[in-house]
Amino acid sequence: MFSSGATVRFGLDGAWVGADKGNSFFALDVAPGLHHLCASLQGAPVESMTFDLAPVNAEAGKVYYFAAQVTEVQPYFNFGLSQLNDDQGQYRLKFWTRSTSKPHR
Repeated sequence: MFSSGATVRFGLDGAWVGADKGNSFFALDVAPGLHHLCASLQGAPVESMTFDLAPVNAEAGKVYYFAAQVTEVQPYFNFGLSQLNDDQGQYRLKFWTRSTSKPHR
């Protein structure tokens, strides 16, 4: 999962699974089957579109890439979650930083 510029948190099947900021990404293993992915932009005005949802029908051994796109149109933000193809996902993996987790205090 990728985001650019803003802090974006990602959830899967009703639980938050990670967040990233700027040109970064994180990876997540999931069991085969239908899953529900969501992403939420942090800190945007309430009037902005700040979340998106996507179903993922995961197959064993396959890799799926998703990206959060944030566009600022003062004073609001547009937000979208999209699935990338393998070439797009692998390209971003080469140049973006892997996010590391730290516990909340």
